[in-house]
Amino acid sequence: RYETSKIINLNFVQKPDKVILATGVDFPDALAGSVYAGLNQYPIVLTDATNSVNAINYLKFLSNNGDIIHMEALGLKGAIDESTINRLTTSIK
Repeated sequence: RYETSKIINLNFVQKPDKVILATGVDFPDALAGSVYAGLNQYPIVLTDATNSVNAINYLKFLSNNGDIIHMEALGLKGAIDESTINRLTTSIK
C-alpha cells in the first residue's frame, strides 16, 4: 500500500502545496480524509513508525522541486507518532 500510494501521488497529483499524512497501518483516517484531499488536490502520504522511506523519498522529491511544503496529519494524537512526524518534517528542510 505504501508503494501504491507513492505511485498514485507521483502520477496524479501535480505540484501540491500541501500533503496530507495518514497512517498506513489501518484505513479509517486516510479514507475519511480522502474527500478533503481530493477536493483540494492534495496527495495523501501513507506512513508509519517503521515504513516511512517511501514517504520521505516522495517529500524530498516535492521539496527539491520547490512544490511544497505544508503537511497536515490525519487522525487522533498518536495515530502517527511524533518521531515519524519529526523525521518527515526534517526530510523537507
